[in-house]
Amino acid sequence: MIWEWKFPCWDLFLVNKNTNKMIWIILLLALMLRLININQSLWLDEATQAILSSKSLEYIWFQRGGDFHPPLSYILTHFWLMLGSSEIWLRFLPVLFGVGTVYGVYLLGKKMVDQKLGLLAALFLAIAPYHIYYSQEFRMYSQATFFATWSIYFLLTTRRRAFISTTGALIYTHYMGLFVIAAQFLYILGYQKKQLSLYLKNSSLVLVLYLPWLPQFLTQLQVGVNIDQYLPGWRDILSLSLVKALPLTFIKFSLGRIDFENVVFYGLVAIVVLGVFGLLLLRGVQSAWRQNQLLLYWLAVPVLLSFLISFKIPLYQPFRLLLVLPAFYLLIALGISSLGKWKKWAITAVIFVSLSGLLLYYTDSKFQREDWRGATEAFPNAVFAWPVPFDPYIWYGGKGIGVVKHFPAKENEVAQNLANAKLENRVYVFEYLQALSDPQRITQLELIKNGYKLIKTQNFRGVGFVNLYQR
Repeated sequence: MIWEWKFPCWDLFLVNKNTNKMIWIILLLALMLRLININQSLWLDEATQAILSSKSLEYIWFQRGGDFHPPLSYILTHFWLMLGSSEIWLRFLPVLFGVGTVYGVYLLGKKMVDQKLGLLAALFLAIAPYHIYYSQEFRMYSQATFFATWSIYFLLTTRRRAFISTTGALIYTHYMGLFVIAAQFLYILGYQKKQLSLYLKNSSLVLVLYLPWLPQFLTQLQVGVNIDQYLPGWRDILSLSLVKALPLTFIKFSLGRIDFENVVFYGLVAIVVLGVFGLLLLRGVQSAWRQNQLLLYWLAVPVLLSFLISFKIPLYQPFRLLLVLPAFYLLIALGISSLGKWKKWAITAVIFVSLSGLLLYYTDSKFQREDWRGATEAFPNAVFAWPVPFDPYIWYGGKGIGVVKHFPAKENEVAQNLANAKLENRVYVFEYLQALSDPQRITQLELIKNGYKLIKTQNFRGVGFVNLYQR
């Protein structure tokens, strides 16, 4: 038997006679792994999502010109917030989408090859540290991945209404969804020309549904193109260096958001992981080239389009490409299926790498989210080298002020804003993103000019240093 496995722990997934029940075990595993550490503090982007989602539907649709995302995720979370606002409750929504994606991958693998390949791909995604991390993120990435997966599935099963619904939801959730449509179109054009007319009809209906959002999209696009004019240096945060972009994407897809301070050690780990996953991916690509070309387009087209567009608009980050991760693991599973006697070692290697990355994420706080909850509780009244206090500080009840209104900071402006603030004798200053807004540390220098002295500095995970100045 091609899938036979000698060790009982893997027999549960691969050769048990009741294979129809195995997907439910995998889904339960996926749910359990995504519930661990779900009570972390909201970080910057999550708090921004929560604050924007708490506003009116009219605001969500018409007044987010500076936020480069479609509205559906904010609308869904708008209603989700009506039922609760704890970190656990907010993140339970993306957890559900994450588990739903695992099930979609199972059905895709079953449809494309057979049930056992679907189970293996679903298992890999269920324990994938990168997918687990963003299945816990109160953002749109888990939702976009869910809709992309089911859009591909309904494309293959020619379920027209379901395809239109999930594809429409996809591009109303994340702009990268347009790249998935491009991948589908190129696949149909190259390999399924008999279905081209039907696909064009269906996708045209999807784009018609998108027309109401088009004016807002153009407004957001204009902001994205001109971002360097009003936020100098922000491009480096929004997008990876294009030299590092592709290798880092596949390292993170394989290992998760883990890195190591020792550059040499991290390089060695990266080489080993890329070598193992690269070999399996190559075997999967070879198999897919013969029978499942859609997987190749799903993985490659969004990655390449993101890379090319980032020369103009800073958008290339691996997490924005989470919606191709199911294709990545389906190709890995497909590659393993062609290995013969080495199959069990390849499965062990993928599981070992995934669980290692997952264990580091669970147990090492430096790989977890910014601790704004702790920082705000410790310093509920503070100064920021930014136009206003950051959203997570506001979300957790902070009452601070921002003293840098234009980037980079100007001495006269900062001095005037500090004077207007009527500060007390003890002042807390957050350094978060100050390298962008106030690289010369004018805020701190002005405090010193006014008789303040640095008393102590405290470091919060991800938030960075908070300085206490006293006069």
